[in-house]
Amino acid sequence: MEATLAAHLAEYRSLRRELESSILAIATSVDGRRFTFQAPLEPLELRVGGYVMLGDDRLGQVTSLDLTTVDAGELGWSDGGISKTTVRIRVATGAGALRNARFTSPIR
Repeated sequence: MEATLAAHLAEYRSLRRELESSILAIATSVDGRRFTFQAPLEPLELRVGGYVMLGDDRLGQVTSLDLTTVDAGELGWSDGGISKTTVRIRVATGAGALRNARFTSPIR
């Protein structure tokens, strides 16, 4: 039983790591002045106060950065009985302010 539990735990951790690494970095602005975003934790390149490029020509400044956990789905095993667990993944979320600067070529 312990070997089965260890195998399930290893499978869970592997799946969680794979899902967390596939989080897309996405930013959204409704009013053109502020934005919200999500990004993978590793490698986390965002810092509060740091600047980001949004699209090819908009500069934004990160004003908040949080660690959020979200349900990514269920994982089930059948070893004589059925066991299910929810896979929870970690993602960086936050907000920022768009700056008035527009660039003709992206800053990288």
